[in-house]
Amino acid sequence: MNLRLYAIGGAVILLLATATWGHHRRVASALLLESLPLESNSGLDPADLTLAVLRPEDGGDEPAHALDRLAGACWHLYPMSGHANAWQFRYEPNILKQIEERMGQVPRADALDRLKTEVQKSFQGAFAKLLAWPPNAKAVPERPELQLALCESEDMAKSVVTYTDDTPGAETIRTYRNAILAVAPDTNGLEKAIQRIQRLMAAEAIEAEQTNSEGGKLAREQLKKQIPELRKATRLEAARAFNRLILADGAALTIDERFITPPDTPPMQLPSGQEAVKAFVEDRKLIYADTDSLFPDRFLELVFNGATPLADDPEARSAAALHRRFLAAQGLRLVPNATVVRSSILRAVADGKLVVRQEDGTAFDAKGAVFTTNGHRRRDPGRKLTTLPMDEATRIAEAGSATAQEWLKETGAQEAVTPISGLPLPPPPPKGVGPTSTTDTEVAATYADKRNLLTLRITCLTAADAQKALGAASPLGATDITIEAELMGDMKDGGKLAFTVADARVTAAIKPLTMAQTLGNALAPGSSIRVTVCLGFGKEGKADLGAMLRSLFMQLPDTATIEARFAPLSA
Repeated sequence: MNLRLYAIGGAVILLLATATWGHHRRVASALLLESLPLESNSGLDPADLTLAVLRPEDGGDEPAHALDRLAGACWHLYPMSGHANAWQFRYEPNILKQIEERMGQVPRADALDRLKTEVQKSFQGAFAKLLAWPPNAKAVPERPELQLALCESEDMAKSVVTYTDDTPGAETIRTYRNAILAVAPDTNGLEKAIQRIQRLMAAEAIEAEQTNSEGGKLAREQLKKQIPELRKATRLEAARAFNRLILADGAALTIDERFITPPDTPPMQLPSGQEAVKAFVEDRKLIYADTDSLFPDRFLELVFNGATPLADDPEARSAAALHRRFLAAQGLRLVPNATVVRSSILRAVADGKLVVRQEDGTAFDAKGAVFTTNGHRRRDPGRKLTTLPMDEATRIAEAGSATAQEWLKETGAQEAVTPISGLPLPPPPPKGVGPTSTTDTEVAATYADKRNLLTLRITCLTAADAQKALGAASPLGATDITIEAELMGDMKDGGKLAFTVADARVTAAIKPLTMAQTLGNALAPGSSIRVTVCLGFGKEGKADLGAMLRSLFMQLPDTATIEARFAPLSA
């Protein structure tokens, strides 16, 4: 056992410094001994306290941290009046004890109402339309846009996402199951959050009662630090309590801490409930991204065949009906908007599975467009479908149906037609000529219908876009994939960067795409970034990739460019 003698602030402190004593015990003991004279200046600040308890083998500022912890827990620890950041023990209980005794007088119902107000503020956002505290499923209407129901219990959340009417004996199943999700509290977390609210409300009530007396002044000094900390802790506890995500398929998932309070969140920023939900469903792949689309065969099976046919043409569906069916079909993810539905239709058209007829009578298939001019129906192979309104006037039919064939029927003289764009189509390459390259996506897709694709280069202006392009290109089945990257410019925190990599395999140890993204994030605005995904298809190339290329090109960012090289046509 070691005895240590210190003379600090006019008092002699004798400490028993044993090997088993931790910082909290040593800090409390030193502070207690210094407080024994019971004088107004009998206390210690962090610097003196560190000197009193720190051992030669210790390092860092642990005593000061221990003091902060004690100040938030001890019932007899007081800040010293007139001394900045100095503390002392007293016989009378401090504000923490008063809050602890007072919180039991705060009704649970009042605390729950206050908690619901705080939580509702947190869950406001643009990700989904918020419906707060529905009393039953009927209070949540059927809407085609994404809805987020904030519920008081997990049972209510399950009822809301399952039914549009949960009246016993008259239950009605919800139709738009892929456009709704609900959040409910964890039972234990809810009770902790309510207790936090009660503690905060007790502190606010005590603050409102203080007078201008010396005791009131001391209480206000303590509350000045305690109330902001209680408010912050209350918001964090509330965010952590409402962490149960309920989906229409019956899944009940827990949103973990890394989404509720991300590591990069600024210290003073409050947790956002909607952002936590959004990050969680995106991370778990529970929601479609803007670049996603269904495989054409799956779209036909789950969506087209289940959609309501048009009354005047049973073989056709409206674009709006396909959107509604997409929201209702089982086995699909959450649908944030109509983008994934539109992309799936465009992909099926490019793949030769569907035909689209616009309101003006123009029909699109994988080979171009058939439109009316001078009273005749003519085909323009250079005109492609790039978007479509999701309305009742736009009609869709299967490519092999009688309805689709009628839409595509050509009439009148079959002379050559100049494309709508006013530019002539590129002449087909003569047979037997050597390899051909193009940077035009439409020309590349046309070539790929008849020629073998040798190589495809996709150049993007960010590594993130290149990563997305690589994922979108995976169905092509390239035999060789390499990465080229060139980054140059000023760095955000000073200095210059010049990085180049060529012919690096995507699986290389340096992880070229990850490296490029890390370095790109460090560059200041205006820097030069070019990342190219190089796909090789062997010496002979790969045939019949036209439909896949059209689908790929629709998924590329607007800033991406391509260069495709094709084998010569067979003689």
